[in-house]
Amino acid sequence: KEDEIFEGNIMIENESIEFDLDKNTLMPTNFHISYKNEAHSLIEELMLISNLLCAKFIYSHLKKFALIRRHPFFNDKNYSEMTRYFSANKIYNREFNDMIEINKILKNIKKENNNEYMCVQQKLKFLLLRAEYVFAGKFSQDELRHYSLNYDLYTHFTSPIRRYPDMI
Repeated sequence: KEDEIFEGNIMIENESIEFDLDKNTLMPTNFHISYKNEAHSLIEELMLISNLLCAKFIYSHLKKFALIRRHPFFNDKNYSEMTRYFSANKIYNREFNDMIEINKILKNIKKENNNEYMCVQQKLKFLLLRAEYVFAGKFSQDELRHYSLNYDLYTHFTSPIRRYPDMI
């Protein structure tokens, strides 16, 4: 099942640092790295699917005025930098065409060297173009693609900070 989840969308892991606090002074006494657990991953996956289905529904009924979140693939400069980075670090020596291929690269790196994996993820975060909201009527359907999620259409119906009704 894990392979199916990672097959389409790029999953950049967001680890966070959590601090243990002294009960009296509330000053940090220690820290640890916090990772997503299975419940977080399940909720995230269900939210993504919900947002995808809402985007398809809205687009099918309000094609011209649908507010869609698009995420273009790398621009030429960033694509060249990513391929240069892969090649220079002996990670991958061919061109890549989509997020599915990048996910396979990431999966292989993670198996072999977690530190290298974390570095590549940081590089990807830096080089990926920013997603943006657009009115669907101004773009062809191919231009509406959310490449990092590998979805043809996407919107934020469920996000507490970017809910679709709030965006409108």
